[in-house]
Amino acid sequence: MKKLVLVLIVLLASTVVYPMVLYAKTGYVTDQLLLTLREGPNKSFSVIKVLKSNEAVTILEEQEEYLRVETGDNETGWVEKQYITYDTPGPLIIASLNDKVSRLEEQIKTLESGMDESQQKYASQSSELNQKAQTLEAQLKDALKNKDAAQDSLQAIQKKHDALVEQSKNVIEIQKANQALTRENTELQTALSQMEAKLSNQFKTAMIKWFLAGVGVLLLGWIMGKSLTGGRKKSSSLLD
Repeated sequence: MKKLVLVLIVLLASTVVYPMVLYAKTGYVTDQLLLTLREGPNKSFSVIKVLKSNEAVTILEEQEEYLRVETGDNETGWVEKQYITYDTPGPLIIASLNDKVSRLEEQIKTLESGMDESQQKYASQSSELNQKAQTLEAQLKDALKNKDAAQDSLQAIQKKHDALVEQSKNVIEIQKANQALTRENTELQTALSQMEAKLSNQFKTAMIKWFLAGVGVLLLGWIMGKSLTGGRKKSSSLLD
């Protein structure tokens, strides 16, 4: 029994909802100047409001010559079917197109403005890049000049180094020769000193010998003189 009641409820609900789903589509009021929205599906029902031309309504239900509709401000009522069209009215199409054109124009303006800004940024960035490129080029030229100067300096230093190496070789040879001469000179000075000492000793010895010889000669002469004097005295005394 409960299942039967549930089935009946479902069928009843479907009969109520189905027409609403079937007719829930958009329609438009035609060029009729005054289209009355009534409480029921004939002219005996009271007028709820008057709909304007090209006004959009949602179709909820259809009965013979009338349609139950819902307006944009959520009013529900009945209108005559012959004054509702499902084709979008020309004025609405034009208004929609004008709307699209306006939006497109705004987009174009925005894009143009963005393009102008982009062009300005591009021009600014291009100018900055050109300046940087010129600066880098000048720095590169200076670097190349400095490189050439450094290479010249390096070559000059290398030459000086080579000359100093050669000179150092000569200096070493000169130092060796000097050391040899110094040793030879020292040996000669030692030998000379020894010779001088030897000659001095010989000279002293000779002087002593000569002195002794002279003294001997003097003594001998004195002795001989004495002898001669004594002999004369004896001779004279004998004569007397």
